Amino acid sequence: PIFSVIGGALFVDAGTDLGSAGSVPGEPGEQRDLPGTGLGYGLGVRVQSPLGPIRVDFGLNTEGDSRLHFGIGEKF
Repeated sequence: PIFSVIGGALFVDAGTDLGSAGSVPGEPGEQRDLPGTGLGYGLGVRVQSPLGPIRVDFGLNTEGDSRLHFGIGEKF
């Protein structure tokens, strides 16, 4: 924790379809122009509140997209 009520998080997430995209009926990966593998990473801030932890996370992927997520409570 940075202070008694503020903490941080770093994360990395990777995924792959193991080359099976062509065998999925309808080929959704090609329809949505998505690659078969991906990597995401980012950082977040946690603030302890009476409602539970308030989360703010910012993530990037290798395609250049980014997302900002807000939440209350732990993810898992």
